[in-house]
Amino acid sequence: MGNIGPNPLLAICTPHRLLDTNSAASAAMRMSMLSTSVAHFAHDTEHYMPAADLPASWDEQKAQLKAMSHKFKKAALANILLAAGTDSGAEQTDNLLAACTLLCVRDVVTADPGWKDNMEFVLNFISKRGGPQAMLKSSEYSFTRRYLLENLAAHDVFSKSLLCTCQGHGAHG
Repeated sequence: MGNIGPNPLLAICTPHRLLDTNSAASAAMRMSMLSTSVAHFAHDTEHYMPAADLPASWDEQKAQLKAMSHKFKKAALANILLAAGTDSGAEQTDNLLAACTLLCVRDVVTADPGWKDNMEFVLNFISKRGGPQAMLKSSEYSFTRRYLLENLAAHDVFSKSLLCTCQGHGAHG
């Protein structure tokens, strides 16, 4: 992976981008990161901590974390829509792709049924920019963009295979 470290998505979310308060795309990335982080924390806490070690109020705390993650997701989606409505440069496009990638991760962790709408949005966003091939052939090409597009493509492929599997099981009983 070169010199970007073990987590390329985290490397994309640099302080320079995260601290840009004049950009809806940066705000979308911040809110997506917060939503995903809260959901991941709740999932890992419940999954990896022995049940006896969870606090007595864990169900209430988990519900609060879920609500917080949902609020951050709504804020991310609002900023994504705002940023996508403007003609943005390469960095804003990558920030939006990162925000959508983070929301895909969040949706997997939380099994959020809204994942289909999010995936449809990002596929339309990419299509309006000429598709992945055009986005990778442009003068604004970067490893970051390629990584994000490949990550989103993987989510799209696995979501379609999951839908086919689920629909197949429903048909066969």
